[in-house]
Amino acid sequence: MLSIAGAEPDAHGLTVLPFIAGERSPNWAGHAHAAIVGLSLHHNPTDIVQACLEAVAYQVALMYELLQPVARNAKEIVASGGALLNSPSWVQMMSDVLCQPVTASGEAEASSRGVAALALERLGVIASVDDLPSTFGKTYVPQPDRHERYQAARERQATLYDLLVRQRWDLARPRVSKS
Repeated sequence: MLSIAGAEPDAHGLTVLPFIAGERSPNWAGHAHAAIVGLSLHHNPTDIVQACLEAVAYQVALMYELLQPVARNAKEIVASGGALLNSPSWVQMMSDVLCQPVTASGEAEASSRGVAALALERLGVIASVDDLPSTFGKTYVPQPDRHERYQAARERQATLYDLLVRQRWDLARPRVSKS
C-alpha cells in the first residue's frame, strides 16, 4: 500500500489535471482530459499518487472559494466519503490546501444518511434534520507553511488548465488536415 504520510507538499514537482472523466464543476468542461506534466524517471508511484490527491484537493479549494459568497456563515467543513476518510493524510492535505480546519465525518454512509434524514423530515417523522445527532471524527488543523507551498502548486495547475482545457486543446484527438 502506498503511503503519503509525512510527504512534503508538492515535493515531486508534478502538475496534474485530475479529469479522467471530464471536468464537472465549476466549469463543466466535459471535453477536459487528465494530464500529468513533469513526469520523469526519478518519480515513483507514491509521487504520482500524492500529486493526484493534491490535484483533487486543489479542485476542492477552487469550489470552496467559489462558494464563499453564499456560504460565509458556514460553521465548519466536514469531510466525508470512504476514500477521503480512509486516508488521514489526505484529510490533512485538504485542511492545508484550504487553510481551514476540516473535521472527518463519523458517519460511515453520510450521503445515504442525509437522504434518509431529509425523507424523514419531509414525511413529518422528525421535525428537522438538525434534530438527529451527528458523529464526527478528528478535526485536522491547517499548517500555514504547507498552505503556501500548495498555493504555488495550485497556480501551476491553473496555468496548465488554461493551456489544455480553456484553450480547448485536445492532445488525444488526432488532427485532421483540411485538404
